[in-house]
Formats: sequence, structure tokens, C-alpha cells
Amino acid sequence: MSPHLERETERENGSGAMTEDSGTTTGGRGPRLLRGKRGAALAGLLVGALLGAGTVAWRTDTLPLVPRELCWGTLSEDVAFGMFSREGRLEARELPLEHARGNDARVRGECRITRIEDDERRWEVTATVRDLDELHGLDMREWPDAFLSPRMAPLGGEITGMVSPNRAWAALPKGCLSSSGNAHAPRVVDVSAGVEWIERDDDESRRAALARTVVHMVNGLMEKYGCSGRYAEPGDLAPLAETRDAGLDELCGVKGMRLPAADRPGKKSEYSYRERVTPGSGEGVRACDIGMRTERPDIRFMTIEDPDLAQIFMTRAFKGGGEPLKGDGYGRVGGDLSVYTTRCQTGDVVFVVRAFDSRAVDWSRRLLPAYVKSEAKRIGCGDVTVAAK
Repeated sequence: MSPHLERETERENGSGAMTEDSGTTTGGRGPRLLRGKRGAALAGLLVGALLGAGTVAWRTDTLPLVPRELCWGTLSEDVAFGMFSREGRLEARELPLEHARGNDARVRGECRITRIEDDERRWEVTATVRDLDELHGLDMREWPDAFLSPRMAPLGGEITGMVSPNRAWAALPKGCLSSSGNAHAPRVVDVSAGVEWIERDDDESRRAALARTVVHMVNGLMEKYGCSGRYAEPGDLAPLAETRDAGLDELCGVKGMRLPAADRPGKKSEYSYRERVTPGSGEGVRACDIGMRTERPDIRFMTIEDPDLAQIFMTRAFKGGGEPLKGDGYGRVGGDLSVYTTRCQTGDVVFVVRAFDSRAVDWSRRLLPAYVKSEAKRIGCGDVTVAAK
């Protein structure tokens, strides 16, 4: 028995059975754990209700008949504990794999792991298995906002995925779920903990633990789906990108891409624009955020080289609001999301401008052509032109 399991057993032997309300929390101080005979009786009722509703919940050593592997058997206790401090114990709840959440058929399963210390919730991690949507455009905004951010760095190696101190995601290999050679949006595992833009002192250890967790989960799912091959443990991760002063005549390092004169801060202004760019070559995804605020940029530029991941933006490229674009590809510009797609040697590539601020909607129209032209050359697509129809 591991030390943290021994501590839990000793505490329970000394104070009676412990359980907690079956409601799910997303962080902060959770409900107090119940003690004594009343708690033990309620524990049985709650466990029965959770299992009957298709949710599995357990605490180590309190439900000995439930396997200790967390999240559909994809995570060992040791890997899961790596995401937290080693104090306290873990509690996990999972939505059965392939059991869609409500009417959202994209969600294949969800698992929440919570660290309990001193009878209180200290930190929670949520892992979701989902099919990214390419038919209706449902994953063009919210998922990329959180998981394609330049606050993240590529996992590296053969893995399509990224990681930050609070987020990680990885795609299952295309051949695992489909024999078709055509591009299609991937099935991914994503892991979230805390607030995206709050960076912690233990960034590197937490980031390494999240990377290891998401890779173990993908490998576990590949085994469950009967797929051959496994990903190796993540190696040394690329350093996280630093925020720097934006070059107002070369935003995101692109010559000729500049903000309109009216939106530039004056020489005596105490405010300045800052930018952050995905570290390294991007390895399938490169993003650049520009803005004055720490928590959310005014505008984000993205280059998606991975042909499968590019599919989640295709609906916007061919239909929807905004003005149609032509040239060496297709797209639309306007509103909070502008997309242009063209064909390169590796397949479909998309260039995306996401406007988070109302002022940035006009910036998208001005800056998208220069961004596409520069990025297309950088990734080896040659000269790509963009023009309004």
C-alpha cells in the first residue's frame, strides 16, 4: 500500500467513514465530508445513485471492489497524482466512455479527478474525450480559444497535441479510428485544470505532469479501441513562449502587418501592445496573441498546418457570415472569426484570425492578406494570394 493510501486508511479508522455530496464542483472549497454512521449510510446511497446514473465514483480504499485505475482504466494512481501535490487523496468521477453528455454526441466521455486534503477539495482536473466537429462548426471558437493558445507548447515527437501548466490535449492517430486516408477532424483527449491564464510557480513540473497524463490517456484509449502502437513518454518540452512588446510594424514577426494608425498607442501612452507566439516551429499549430490585457488578447492569428485539425474551421471557410474571399484558396473575412484555406504539399492548411475585441474586427480585414502571404511562405506553400470577391 502506498504512503498516501496508508494515511487515508489511518484517518478513516480514527474518525469513521467519510463521503461527500454527489454534486460536482469545478474548483475552490467544496462541501465538507460527512463523518460517522450517518456519513457511512449516506455513502451507500450516493454510490448507488451515481452508479445507477452511469457515473463511477470512488475514493481509494473506501470502495475496494472498484478498480484503482482512473478514467476508464487509462491512468494509474501514480500518473494521476503527478498532476497534484502528493498530499491527501484522489477522488474520481467518470462519465462512461462512449456515453454522450446530453445531446452532445461529440463528447465520448468525461472524467473528473479531485485532490482531497483535510476533508476539502483542493484542486480538480477534468479530462474529456471528444470528437472535434467539422460538419457544423461547433468547435471553431471555444475549443481553439482554450487549447490552441500560444500559452501552450507542442508536445513534440509523433504526438499531435499541446500543453501548458493548466491545459493539455492530444489527438488519437487517424488510423486508430478510421481506415480512410481523407482528412477528418480528430478525436482528442483534453485535460483542463484551473484558469487558463493564471500561471503558477511550479509551471514546469505541472506542465510535465499534464503532458504525461494526456499521453497515458491516449495510449490507454488506443488499447481499448484495439489500435496498434503506442506513444512514447513525452520528452523535454519546448519552453513556454514569453510575452514581448509587439512590433507594431511587424506584428507576430510578419513584415508589413501593422495596426491602423488610429489604434496605435501614443508615444506618451502608459499602455502598450504585447504579443505572444507559439514557441518553436509550431509543429502543426502556430498562434500569435496581441493585446493589452493579460487574461485575454484583442486578436489571435493562427496557422493550422495539420490537415485533420484544419477541418474544424472548414465550415467557416466556405459558408457563414462575413465577406467571401478568393485567390489561391477560399475563405471569409469579417465578424469575430475570419478563415482562409489553401492546399499545400501536406494537405489543407487554414489561416485563422480570431477577434476577441470589437476593434479587432476591422483589423482582421486589414491584416489577413498580409498574414496569409507571410505564413504560407514560412511553411513552404509558396506564394499565396488573397483577394475579395
